[in-house]
Amino acid sequence: MFEYGKLSTFSYLVILLSGTVEVSYSIQLTYMGGVIYEPDPKVKRDYDPCIVYTSLYLNPEVETHYIPQVTTISYDSIKNYLFNTARPNTGLFVVILGSNDSKTNVPLGSKVTLTVYVESENKNFKYSPKPQKMPTTLDNDGYAKAVFHIDYDILVNVKDYPNRGSGNIWFDYEVSIEKEIKYGKIWTGYISTVPE
Repeated sequence: MFEYGKLSTFSYLVILLSGTVEVSYSIQLTYMGGVIYEPDPKVKRDYDPCIVYTSLYLNPEVETHYIPQVTTISYDSIKNYLFNTARPNTGLFVVILGSNDSKTNVPLGSKVTLTVYVESENKNFKYSPKPQKMPTTLDNDGYAKAVFHIDYDILVNVKDYPNRGSGNIWFDYEVSIEKEIKYGKIWTGYISTVPE
């Protein structure tokens, strides 16, 4: 496997039917990426998009921790990960709401799999934390919540494009209900997390 942005040596072998092995000449190359990872735009999406919060989500003294869609997740959004005593490396919290009396919330007890997609000048990846079961009891606000922790280390140092601005970030999730799979709407935004 080639490492992104690093000079590598590439060669190959051909084994002929006669058993003779032919070796190619080596060439130097720098892998600059391939596929752009992004959610499938063609699937039907039944549930509300997830809710994204900064690294201060669990800090009750901070009220402005919600990150709206189509805004930029910046270094300020993820830098307070050390204040998270339960999960000290969490850069973002992603919450998916559940209930049994709504067609737009995830059913209680179902399996939820979140996928994060990042596409930028220097990073292009998809990441899925461990799937969770939607809790079967509701909080005081009338919703159950599956809370996913996205590590700071995954999110930091995402660079802007030189002539285009911030990179793209998407949060997508699927829900398994018995043998049926349904999808949540895509949370779409931008990301630029190089420390200042």
